[in-house]
Amino acid sequence: MTLHFLSLAVGIGGGVASAIAGVQSAKAEPPGAMALGKLQSQVGNVGYGALILLWITGIWMVYAKYGGFGDLPASFNLKMLGVLGLTAALTAMQVVKRRAMAAGGPPNASTMKMLGQLALLSAVFSIVMAVLTFN
Repeated sequence: MTLHFLSLAVGIGGGVASAIAGVQSAKAEPPGAMALGKLQSQVGNVGYGALILLWITGIWMVYAKYGGFGDLPASFNLKMLGVLGLTAALTAMQVVKRRAMAAGGPPNASTMKMLGQLALLSAVFSIVMAVLTFN
């Protein structure tokens, strides 16, 4: 359970750091914008790794504590919809970023911003539903 919560902290903190870097990058001169873009990319990679750990530890906890997914309340299913939305948004961000890197340029800022906002909403929804489910 501790690893799950630490991964959650890394993911949320990374999202906040990436958003702040994005705002600063939009205002920065080209060399600074490039440096902030690299920072965002690295933070995104760490956040994506945290998401993978959340999946692994979350599935493990459900089986260890509840014997599987069968007896969990409907709010858990809503939480998982939020997690799926978060996973889809972060996976899309990784794809957009990697395609842009392969082409030798930065990812489209408006696409990344939209995906980041979707990820934030999904993460907040997931956390609220987790609190309602397990509290």
